[in-house]
Amino acid sequence: MGEIRSIFSNWLFYTGLWWLALMTGVLALARELIQVFRPNKVRARSQFWNWVVIAFIISSCIVWSSEHNKVIDLTEQLNSKRLQVYKDFVEEKTRRINMYNEGCSLYTSLYLAQLDEDNLAYNKDSVLFKETSEGFLKFVDDTNKWNKEMHDEQAHFLRLIVDIESVYANCPKLKELIGKVKELKKIVIIKPEDSGSLQKEDWLKQRFDDNTKFVNEIKQPLDELDEYLQQNLK
Repeated sequence: MGEIRSIFSNWLFYTGLWWLALMTGVLALARELIQVFRPNKVRARSQFWNWVVIAFIISSCIVWSSEHNKVIDLTEQLNSKRLQVYKDFVEEKTRRINMYNEGCSLYTSLYLAQLDEDNLAYNKDSVLFKETSEGFLKFVDDTNKWNKEMHDEQAHFLRLIVDIESVYANCPKLKELIGKVKELKKIVIIKPEDSGSLQKEDWLKQRFDDNTKFVNEIKQPLDELDEYLQQNLK
């Protein structure tokens, strides 16, 4: 109710300003010209109130037109911002999925390297153990680096979510979709219960299937949010 009163007050104020400007400006001149050249056609009192009504109608139209143009400009700006935010989201979605794919591969390689290192240490093969340890440490460094990049990516992603909420109507559907994608999912390596009975090739196939399923679980809500944003660009 307060917002409606504010809008009406603004409209009345600017309409009044335009009415005053017209009544003391161009319409006043028109009124005087009519009185000079056609003094007997219309009574002065009737003529005055006619001009009052005309000035009010013209003032209302001018104010409406001005506000309408502002709405059009703001709508175009909002649509432009939405389009840019949507483009940023599409890029971010692709980067996010690729990073999860990379992370799954890194964690799998790290686990395999650790198995090789443990196996060589158990068999006391010092030469191969040294080479394997170097590879294992490299995977550790790469995985730590990936974790840091993923947390930086998450911070960037959350800033993008704020941008999405600022330019799209914050309806329950959007909140639901955002809630599904905001969480930073952790990659969990499911180790074989019995490494002796499960060959490495079988485990790798199982890991590939698990990684694909995991990434698809990440991708699906991102695709749903993508579809929603695309449908509501305008």
